[in-house]
Amino acid sequence: MRTDDVILKAVDDAFGIVQRPRKFTVEDGDPECMDHDRLLHSRTPETLSFEDVGLGYSPLIECLPEGIAYFFPALARFALKDGPEFETFPFTLSLRLISDGAANDFLAYCSNSQRHAVHSLFSYIKENRAEQIGDIWCGEEISECVTLWGKSDWQALER
Repeated sequence: MRTDDVILKAVDDAFGIVQRPRKFTVEDGDPECMDHDRLLHSRTPETLSFEDVGLGYSPLIECLPEGIAYFFPALARFALKDGPEFETFPFTLSLRLISDGAANDFLAYCSNSQRHAVHSLFSYIKENRAEQIGDIWCGEEISECVTLWGKSDWQALER
């Protein structure tokens, strides 16, 4: 049986090697986007807080794939946290991970081992957080994330 610690170690092993990116968001001059970029530049995976990404308009929406990868160990921890403030985070994160389906920019960025870690995380959430998925989260999105990230034919995308 897998546990939170085992899943988080797999995520750390896959994403812990990601170097801090030069930029976190597109430099389009949008003030809100630039605020998100400044916020993310002021954090590391160890100092990123749930309040930075989990409530309201999240910088994850505009975060480039390399930024998501850099912060993914922290995001996985938030997705597995207990407590009412964390209840919807797996759903919120899954929306970023399934946007554009197979053309998802983060999916294309990730190596096969990183894709496997994301798939393991969301499979674990689906299997072990069924009550929350049914009561709070949208199970369709969680299931779509498991399916999309679990495809075995990603070798063509390997970078």
